Amino acid sequence: MQLVSYRLMLPTVQGVFRVFKSAVSYAVEEEILIRDRFKKMDFSAAPTSDKENYYNEEELEVFLLRVKENDPTTRYSSILTLAMTGMRKGEMMELTWNDLDFKNRIININKARTRTGLGPPKSDNGYRKISMNDELFAQLKKYKAWCIKMKWERSLKHEDSDYVFISRQGCRPIGLTYVEDAIDMICKKYELRRISPHGLRHTVASVLLSRGETLVTVAKVLGDDPNTILKEYVHSFEKDEIKSIELMNQFATGG
Repeated sequence: MQLVSYRLMLPTVQGVFRVFKSAVSYAVEEEILIRDRFKKMDFSAAPTSDKENYYNEEELEVFLLRVKENDPTTRYSSILTLAMTGMRKGEMMELTWNDLDFKNRIININKARTRTGLGPPKSDNGYRKISMNDELFAQLKKYKAWCIKMKWERSLKHEDSDYVFISRQGCRPIGLTYVEDAIDMICKKYELRRISPHGLRHTVASVLLSRGETLVTVAKVLGDDPNTILKEYVHSFEKDEIKSIELMNQFATGG
């Protein structure tokens, strides 16, 4: 599995500087400023620190490998989807097979599940399209074949309107606590540091920001507002030298 190398940090001097640079980039993109005069400034010597509800490269790689080892079907497919796209848990749970465009490798986000039932995404920005990278594309294709086989063995017909992520028992849609329970079990069994499902979204944002993506781009991928990204992921602004490999490659944000 190819991953990016990066360090995650709190809002230190370097973090504050990265926020400032991203805000300037956003202003240039929105034509508020003519150009970015601060591109060549480098605060990479400033101290950094690790913390809390997201994984670094090594942790994420180990975590995903352990999930796959434990259950290469629903558990791995659902968690990999969160880890590769940054979508919200409720958006992942409400995906149906007709939301997955395998021909164009696109996932259409147009609904979400909450404790009160099926509804629209959290905001208008939540309606979006996200590309599948090679790893996610291959896994979801394999997982679809498994779902069809499981349903056939239970005399159930597969429909494109069916929910993507189903339980082994009865092929029913996964429940609201499925991902939390899976993360709890994996982290306890393999003695890994635990993060929440939202922490996987947090990790995606951190990686994209570390790659130097603008607030606007990251907001489109996550279905959020740039100001929210700025406030929630202030710690994630990283060094320009970070390598971009296949972990989050080929994100598409066409609407």
